[in-house]
Amino acid sequence: MDAALIAEFAVWLSRRPLAPRSVTAYRSDLLQYAAWRSSAGLPGGAGAGSQSEIRRFLSLSAAARTRQRKFSALARWFEFLVSSGHLPASPMAVMRSPSMPDRLPVLPSHAEVQQLFGAALSACERALLALVYCAGLRVAEVCALRVADIDLTGCAVSVPGDENRMAILGEQGSALLADYLASLPPGAGHDPLFLMGHMLFAGAGLRDVAALAGVRTKSLDRRFSRLPTAAMMQSYSVAFNGKMS
Repeated sequence: MDAALIAEFAVWLSRRPLAPRSVTAYRSDLLQYAAWRSSAGLPGGAGAGSQSEIRRFLSLSAAARTRQRKFSALARWFEFLVSSGHLPASPMAVMRSPSMPDRLPVLPSHAEVQQLFGAALSACERALLALVYCAGLRVAEVCALRVADIDLTGCAVSVPGDENRMAILGEQGSALLADYLASLPPGAGHDPLFLMGHMLFAGAGLRDVAALAGVRTKSLDRRFSRLPTAAMMQSYSVAFNGKMS
């Protein structure tokens, strides 16, 4: 019965706004839960479980992120069982998801930032770095910029999708953007600031620039180098804005 229900669950999940990888991970977590109940001699198969039993299963995973994902998988599973009439109520309805420990971002030193900018090979790449490191923009926000969003006089950037938000570039960041804008054709005010080829650099190239600059890989964690978060970039902007020579 578990196998048939889990197959139905996978179909039910596929109709939700979840990434295919999440669906696969949730199904794997559920199969682990079913196997654990069987090995522990607990009755009812995967379709059963008390709050204490669920906590015991989650405690078997050492990593907080894994526990959190398995909690989500089981919460979805019991939601499915209730919605399909197999259970009257979910044992997880009042359970709280495991919390993630607070982690400070790993940021490059001031000298390493100097190396990053020195390793950028073109005005375009230096402009991209300025928007990420000086203005604190996410890579996705950089990709959405248009030429008209750059205010060189005010040393600021109008962030797409948020009419009330202006990001400060600072004098050095503005100078780098000015160099890049000077290379664009006249009348490009409503055109995208960067072309598609440059977006590939914006999305995944920071680590490549770091390698070229000789910056320690440990100084750039995966999220920071591929898609910086607003909190990381905000703290970095405050520390280094306007201090690059």
